Amino acid sequence: MHSSFKVHPLRSAHWSSLTCTFSGLLDLYEASGKEEYALWAIQLQSKQDALFLDGAGGGGYFTSAPDPHIVLRMKDAQDGAEPSAASVALANLLRLSHIAEDAHAEYAGKAEGVLRANAPLLEHAPFALGGMVGSAVVRERGYVQMVVVGPPRGRMLEAIRGRFMPQRVVLHLDPRAPPRELAKVNGTLRSLVEEMDKAGGEVRPSVRVCKDFTCGLPIYDVGELDSVLNEGRVGRRNDRSVL
Repeated sequence: MHSSFKVHPLRSAHWSSLTCTFSGLLDLYEASGKEEYALWAIQLQSKQDALFLDGAGGGGYFTSAPDPHIVLRMKDAQDGAEPSAASVALANLLRLSHIAEDAHAEYAGKAEGVLRANAPLLEHAPFALGGMVGSAVVRERGYVQMVVVGPPRGRMLEAIRGRFMPQRVVLHLDPRAPPRELAKVNGTLRSLVEEMDKAGGEVRPSVRVCKDFTCGLPIYDVGELDSVLNEGRVGRRNDRSVL
């Protein structure tokens, strides 16, 4: 990255730049189904941890370390016209914990650290952390994985994307380009790729709705999927049957 007013490398990186790039990568993955975006996000999370993570207090600092030009490293989670780096990081970690589900405990723990670091402000002035409050509410409700088997376009995906579901994480398995690398960090995709290989690559387009990493039976009909989504049962904590 370079400063906008001088062509010189910045002396330090800013957490907000990386968190927004990270969020965009997750959006690109869910929109395109291309696993390279999710894999890049996983790598970027490791880089963020090295530069910004406060391992003791939780959350992260606004500027990177080490930097001899910075005397005091600050944390600022207050949301303004745009969400703060901490709020974006929280949403990123929660989504990533379901995309790279094998490392769910690690990413969920870091998300918990963000909330813990900002607990006093959340308690006394939650209106100052609108983005973080929103992610915390979705976290409490519980995320839902929707595993789409088939091309990254089609009526099934249109049905899913046509509804406001902030707790939704879309996982893709395109038989023409199986996500073999992402499957190494996602047990659900790994088992489906293995089943597909045993079947010689022949699979029917379907959607599986998964809650707490337990998936329901595959849905092959868009009308049935519409019924499940319209009934509003997806994502309820007290519904242990996934759907």
